[in-house]
Amino acid sequence: MVVLGVWVHPPALSSRRQVEEVVERAARVPIEKLVVLVKDGEGRVHFRCGGSRPEYDYLRDLVELAGDRGLEVHAWFVVLREGGESPKGWLAENPRCAVVDESGRPVGWICPSREESRRRVLGLFRELLEGYEVDGVHLDYIRYPEPAVARGCFCELCGRGGYADEGWVMRGAAHVTELVEEAHELVKEYGAELSAAVFPNYPECLVWVRQDWVRWVREGLLDWVAPMNYTNIVEVFRARALVHAALVPDWALLLEGVGKRSSVSSLSPGKLLRQAEAAVRAGADGVVVFSYTGMGDDDFRVLKALAGRL
Repeated sequence: MVVLGVWVHPPALSSRRQVEEVVERAARVPIEKLVVLVKDGEGRVHFRCGGSRPEYDYLRDLVELAGDRGLEVHAWFVVLREGGESPKGWLAENPRCAVVDESGRPVGWICPSREESRRRVLGLFRELLEGYEVDGVHLDYIRYPEPAVARGCFCELCGRGGYADEGWVMRGAAHVTELVEEAHELVKEYGAELSAAVFPNYPECLVWVRQDWVRWVREGLLDWVAPMNYTNIVEVFRARALVHAALVPDWALLLEGVGKRSSVSSLSPGKLLRQAEAAVRAGADGVVVFSYTGMGDDDFRVLKALAGRL
């Protein structure tokens, strides 16, 4: 049976009525995995955390209503990005934990080399798992920044180097992997799943952003992985999906990320269906669609048709 999921942003969940609508639309397909944003790329947290309380606690209602319909809720964290070009949120108050570019300027990304950074991230995971009965924690931006922001981190722990320096590249990858290992250990304490949205171009992403996601899967650190296979070109999507299926072992769930609306893709319902079918035929277990707010009734109908056929 094909597994379907969708990434959901907070604007689609601004009231209990909207949460009910999301759950009902998902249940009719059915879309099994609702991957809902709980920490964004500006460092904002959207759940009960410390002394902060959201104006509307959509995660609480989503967990309740989705559970009643047999759907899963996975808490989606933008893990290491906090501001992008410049630090925001917690990172603005803790600039020592920021990625440092070649000029010595801190950028809006948490550097995973520091124990303090990892404690912050893991602390958020623990607070969420203590407060909500989610089915899993979903890691996004679990990497260093893309080259357009910074070529990596050049702090005293990461050191100097470049893309041709194997030691520097692998040291950065090890810092990210250490955080994933610690997240796995923590999440399993609560009996939840750990998953990740990852770059589709492995092994190049190991160099450019130090994301060694195939290692994470093969070492059993992730329960499922979603390569963000966003493109308008079906042949490109199919070729990448075949590579991913060859890289991911049978014991891990492979869900291809389909970009209904993304910075590099905009799919008609027909093309959404063609890519989803291509993913499954390539060997994936299903797809996760980015994202709910870009989908219309026809998109849900084609997913329902796919679920009924496969």
